[in-house]
Amino acid sequence: MSAAVATESLSNQDVTNCLQHLSPHVRSAAVSLLPALYKLNCALSSQPSLSLEAKQSVSAEALRAMAAQFQATLGAFMRDPSPLVRSAATAALVQLHKQGVSIDVELYSKAVEAVVSLSDRMRADANGHTQGWTEQSEEVRLHGLELIYALAKLHPRHVVSKYR
Repeated sequence: MSAAVATESLSNQDVTNCLQHLSPHVRSAAVSLLPALYKLNCALSSQPSLSLEAKQSVSAEALRAMAAQFQATLGAFMRDPSPLVRSAATAALVQLHKQGVSIDVELYSKAVEAVVSLSDRMRADANGHTQGWTEQSEEVRLHGLELIYALAKLHPRHVVSKYR
């Protein structure tokens, strides 16, 4: 079995099962694997010794489709109930950007939500004192800011509509 075929079976079976797992730790690990799977397929596409079947499975068109599918999946996981998974999904999108993938500008609103999520906003008490955020949500905000920066670099002329 070729490496490309093995990667395809890994991405479609094992990672998909892990993405649906009840444990946020398992989902987080699976989400974190997506940029590595994309990078592996990019590396495989440049191998001259691949069979015709393997080359077709990692063609430029297949890589673009994989990148789009991964972005959609990661965008959905940016709204996961667990901050661990949201952080991993946002970090994975930043990693895809660093690998040369053009991140869809439609993810901007989700990146902003990662930074100013309703569940993570600081709330003031009657005396004006604010409650702090948990460490995990700080990770979500940090990766959200990195994603906003990446989107701003990729789409400098995109007009951002007013958020909320």
